[in-house]
Amino acid sequence: MSGKKGRSGRKPLSLALHIARGTYRRDRHGPKPATSGALALAPDVPKIPKALLDGLRERGRDFVADVWVAYEDFPRGDQAVLHEAAGCVDLLHDLEGAIAAGGAVVVAGDGRQVPNPLLRVQRQTRATLVQLLNKLGLQE
Repeated sequence: MSGKKGRSGRKPLSLALHIARGTYRRDRHGPKPATSGALALAPDVPKIPKALLDGLRERGRDFVADVWVAYEDFPRGDQAVLHEAAGCVDLLHDLEGAIAAGGAVVVAGDGRQVPNPLLRVQRQTRATLVQLLNKLGLQE
């Protein structure tokens, strides 16, 4: 509707968009927000539910945080799958340390050298993690 105040012309751009485009003018757009740079333009990411982090150690928590920020909110069913995947990340970290400490080859009870049994557990845990990531639609 041309000629009517507030109903004609383009819709105004947000302050964040003006800053990103480099078209911000203090006299026209008002004061800048307190934060500047990437923090001012970063989208609000929903908080990670506490239940999603329960029982996880550092690596698992970091994994959940990285995935949560990259893919944002998950439905409740997917949150359970994400929690299981984070548990696999924790277990893989523990297995890597145990295998490094004990070696890839160990001595069996009868004196033979055999592959460390933790290698099988590690392989199975990796396969489980891949299945869980596929279920969530995430890449490895």
